[in-house]
Amino acid sequence: MFDYYRSRIDQVIQIQTFIKNKLVTNAYRRLITDLAPSACTVKNFVHLLDDSDLDFDRELELEALRQNVIEHLRENNRLESNVTALDIQIALFLKNIITIDEVLKHAGKFNKKKKEQKWIMMESHEMNPFALSGVDKESRQRLDLFRQLVYVLQTEPQYVARLLCMTRRQDLGLHSNHRLVVTTVLSLFGYATNAREEYLLINLCKQCISEEIQYVETPQEFMCGNYTFMKLVVQANRGTKERQFFRELFGDLIKGVIQSDHLDLDLDIVSIYQKIVNDEESRTGKPSERPYAVTAKDAQSDSNATQTFAQHLKSLKDITEAFFNKITATVDAVPYGIRMVAKELKHSLEEKFADEPKENVVKILGNFIYYRYLNPALVAPEQYDVIDGIISPAQRKNLAEVSKMLQRIASGSAFSDQDKLLSPLNEYLSHSSKRFANWFITLANVQDPETHYNMDAFTDQLCPIRPVVYLSPSEVFHLHYTLQNNLDIIEPEGFGILSELVYDLGQSAYHPDIVFPETTVCLSLSSPYKVLPTDHEAQLRHLLVDAKRLVVYVLKIQSGPNLARIFDQPITAHHERAWNQFKCKEFSNVEQNETSAAAKRRYLKLGQNNRIVDLR
Repeated sequence: MFDYYRSRIDQVIQIQTFIKNKLVTNAYRRLITDLAPSACTVKNFVHLLDDSDLDFDRELELEALRQNVIEHLRENNRLESNVTALDIQIALFLKNIITIDEVLKHAGKFNKKKKEQKWIMMESHEMNPFALSGVDKESRQRLDLFRQLVYVLQTEPQYVARLLCMTRRQDLGLHSNHRLVVTTVLSLFGYATNAREEYLLINLCKQCISEEIQYVETPQEFMCGNYTFMKLVVQANRGTKERQFFRELFGDLIKGVIQSDHLDLDLDIVSIYQKIVNDEESRTGKPSERPYAVTAKDAQSDSNATQTFAQHLKSLKDITEAFFNKITATVDAVPYGIRMVAKELKHSLEEKFADEPKENVVKILGNFIYYRYLNPALVAPEQYDVIDGIISPAQRKNLAEVSKMLQRIASGSAFSDQDKLLSPLNEYLSHSSKRFANWFITLANVQDPETHYNMDAFTDQLCPIRPVVYLSPSEVFHLHYTLQNNLDIIEPEGFGILSELVYDLGQSAYHPDIVFPETTVCLSLSSPYKVLPTDHEAQLRHLLVDAKRLVVYVLKIQSGPNLARIFDQPITAHHERAWNQFKCKEFSNVEQNETSAAAKRRYLKLGQNNRIVDLR
């Protein structure tokens, strides 16, 4: 028998190898597919962690680097404050040199010149509550406070959201101008001309939706509201890139409409009838025997009018379908800001009105996306650079008819059954409305701003260049006045960072009769926060990595059907010897290289308040 076994040893080895591979493959499949693989299954593959590129060493190094970055950010903040103080000293030194030069040029008038300069300094800085460019202490403090104020308004969207919510419901103060508030907010966010401002403006719109939706009782009430944040996001999404989007979306179709000299899409049966009468009189040179002033019912009895109406209706349907197909075929090219606001609208409305039919929520999305954003570029294409040139009244009327039909599709509104001329379109409108609704929902399926822009609370701290905002002096001081007069509503929770900054700025001296210079104030923003925001998620991730590392160490020494049984096992002398051998191998050569990953594995800190444990 053994001779038979030895003579076929190669086949035996192949069978054993096949069975082992099969068992290992099944075990590995359970490891990666089971939601809760057994401890034995995990133990069989613990050795892979030592050789993987995505092992614990990499996680430990990444977390250590992240903490190192935070420490460097704190150090950079301290150095930046020192540099700012040094800049002030240099500015004062240069000012003194200029004064000495002036004294040398006018030696005989030293005392008089000194008095004049002192008066000018007091007039332009100390006694002027609007001075921002001086090197005196008050002007520097005022400028720095405005830099911090704008930074807070950008990064804490609840303040501006409450202010915009108030502009629609109440008076902001004796000298506050609602329109100036809106333009100031757009300036605060740089009209979303770069990724940072666009990201912050989208966060503001999300906060505005949360604020506004508190005051509405039905989706229909929300749809009828004229909200300031919608104006902001629509206006911000009409820049150069967005105009190119409109041109690519509507350009060829609108050119086709306006270049058709004989195209007429008028659906007013009385107007069609009267035009037929006018054409007849122009052609014959005689008054028509048909009456000119008729009702819609009388006009429908005229065969020529109904035939012309049918031609207009067919042309309108065909052109509308062309526009509709082009719009619904466009998804990725739609600006991200519009899509993100639509997503937030959908989420907030579904949460607020959970019992409302889905169709009512989709109608609000359609009202925002089509009526407020796309429709203006369709009816006034020359204002959005969709086409070049001027549109005649007849051409604009044709575009208006297309726009009204698309608006009916977006809102899902059908014609009355009593309207015998237009009610046949109801089936087409119903079918198209469902397609439009699906498109609106598809647009609202977009990733969050943090993922899209790859930004978070630390982005400004990581950027070596400060964000810059350009405001006019009237915008700066009007904003201060408006915030000060409505602080109890804008920050109802009490004395926070906004109240502190407004209080430090002092009483606002703004008045609409004051003539401010036609210049631009360049504010290089700075954060008023002394401590960087704590990243609790990073702390939890670090704690999880350390916990997983300890579990792996336990699995390498002990065995059992599950972790609970393993943890309950008593520690034997065999386990202690195995652990000592493992430590010698795991933490070897640590003294030679204290910065290696092995050296970092040696030390463990579970929690911020616990002491560091040396595993060796």
